[in-house]
Amino acid sequence: MQLSITTPRPVLSGFLRLARLLALPLLAAACSSPAPAPQLPPLTYNALPPIRLDVAQVQIDQSYQAPGTAPHIDHLFPQIPAQVAAQWARDRLQAAGQSGQAVYTVTDASATDTVLPRSQDLSAIFTTEQSNRYDLNIAVRLQLTSGDGTRHGTVQVSAARSQTVSEKTTPEQRKVVWYQLTQQTMNDLNVKLEKEIGAHLAGFLQ
Repeated sequence: MQLSITTPRPVLSGFLRLARLLALPLLAAACSSPAPAPQLPPLTYNALPPIRLDVAQVQIDQSYQAPGTAPHIDHLFPQIPAQVAAQWARDRLQAAGQSGQAVYTVTDASATDTVLPRSQDLSAIFTTEQSNRYDLNIAVRLQLTSGDGTRHGTVQVSAARSQTVSEKTTPEQRKVVWYQLTQQTMNDLNVKLEKEIGAHLAGFLQ
């Protein structure tokens, strides 16, 4: 009688192979670097034509001071609204006269964060809700005085926008929303300033 001896297959080796296969995607995910943060270029306005004023100097004042506490969030923006509002004057207002002065003042550049009410019923489990609303208001004043004091003029302009975000918005996405909110509000302010300067300060334009 001949005895046939069968060598048992190592059961553990099969499990090990399976574990290795399952681990490969996890290792690949662990080794992959996170998506880079979006590059947000500085908001400037020197691509627009300068507004030439019949004054010897342009002074830029910053009367608005960010509170730096909730619900105010403008100090957290990737482009600080007050600084962008001042940059508009640096880029666009040009002293082209022999005397007189222009004073451009940023009077408001506040942004606030309002937490929105959430649904209390079961539908909230299956829906993505808007969790926050961001409100931005930018206001500026431009005062012009001739060298002899016989001519003067003032325009005051403001622009405001709001934007809501969902509860799934990431911190990086919030920064993009804040950036776009600043950009859009300043675009509105730019249009209004051009209109008001042309209508009320035409005697100072060159």
